[in-house]
Amino acid sequence: MAKRAEPVRVNATLEIPWERRPEVVHLTRQILRLQAATASTVVQSVIAIGDAAREIHDELPHGQWARWCADAVPFARQTLSNYMALSRWAEERPKEVEKLAPLGPSKLYLLIPLPPTVRRRLTGRTPIDIPGGGRKTVELMTVSELAKVTAEEVRALPEHTPMPVGRVVGRLRRSIAGLDASAQALIERADDVEPDEARALHESLLDVAASLRDQFDL
Repeated sequence: MAKRAEPVRVNATLEIPWERRPEVVHLTRQILRLQAATASTVVQSVIAIGDAAREIHDELPHGQWARWCADAVPFARQTLSNYMALSRWAEERPKEVEKLAPLGPSKLYLLIPLPPTVRRRLTGRTPIDIPGGGRKTVELMTVSELAKVTAEEVRALPEHTPMPVGRVVGRLRRSIAGLDASAQALIERADDVEPDEARALHESLLDVAASLRDQFDL
């Protein structure tokens, strides 16, 4: 009678999941710390480039921004727009950007357009459902996975019927006329205005003008 073959025994250590392997857990944490530190450094550099690009944009006369982008730096114009957007966000919400810097610039670009309340929810410690399957915290998502999540969040935002462009332009013209009258009234009482208040008003007006110039390449 033929002898029965012994069943193949799988080494028990092969069945241990990685979460219960101390050396793997240690090295995984090391990788995540290094990634976060590297990402934070890159974000700081991107913000610095964005700061400088914004200054150059404001310095250049009409029509030269596009040529400067094409000839002076090795970045696509959209890349510079992302850098400048991150620079503005860091200026407006420095603590939030500092906290999220370990995510890296590519993830931050996806988070910028979202309302602050949505950003706080997505960047908390609770894992988020990823369209198509999976559930992770934002730190462990790939950029592609976060893009799916943010796209879903944008679609879920309340819809509104946009105002006709003609009405928007007309409203802006009326607002500018009102600002012009208010500015003239302020100029007439210049001695009563604090320099810091005047400077803040001036910078706010410049920001609005810069946004129009950016969008329409003026």
